[in-house]
Amino acid sequence: MSFECCHELNGVDSNLWARLLPAQLSQKALKIFARLSLEDSRCYETVKRAILARFKLNAELFENFQTNTSNRSDDLQSVLNTIEGCGKPLLRCQRY
Repeated sequence: MSFECCHELNGVDSNLWARLLPAQLSQKALKIFARLSLEDSRCYETVKRAILARFKLNAELFENFQTNTSNRSDDLQSVLNTIEGCGKPLLRCQRY
């Protein structure tokens, strides 16, 4: 289940999402978050856009990837197949 959907279902005020997000981020995404200004890091939509832009994803592609990976086993081949199925931009993500 996606971060947004989970918080909407549980009635979490969207003004709190930016505070809750860092605990859910990967190390690479945390580096992006850390580079944002204090003001920008308080706005969930700004944080989301910055992270998606860095990984060259759009919200639809990210949701598709997230949905597909949550429905599969965690073995490496399944993850690789999911990435390939979600679109080539995921494969072109730059490393830090």
